[in-house]
Amino acid sequence: MQESSALILRSAHPTSGKPNFGAMLLRMRAVVLYALLAEVNRNALNLSLNLATVRMQWKLPQAVEAAARHGFTGVAPWREMVQETGIAESARVFKANGMRVTGYCRGGLFGPAAARTSRRRSTTTSG
Repeated sequence: MQESSALILRSAHPTSGKPNFGAMLLRMRAVVLYALLAEVNRNALNLSLNLATVRMQWKLPQAVEAAARHGFTGVAPWREMVQETGIAESARVFKANGMRVTGYCRGGLFGPAAARTSRRRSTTTSG
């Protein structure tokens, strides 16, 4: 970074030797962009894939393998995928691919019975 900063300070017009503020601005932008890209690369390990985005294409083992292959270190599987694969096999797949489970998506928020109970409670309790 120090070398880049020195280049910014030495930016001058090639023939007149006067400061070239346009060139300085472009170099400063390049330095900032470089720093941002380096930060993105450092944080790439924090990516997690919600497996709902690929559940139509792949079963859980294939989805986890693909996520690992593309640099993800975490996945959020859906309950149906885990049930279909089996808990023990799912755990083996996560471990074999060095994958963290960052969430567990169970599907809809409420089943029909829970929704009816919630509606019943809200209509029977009045202020």
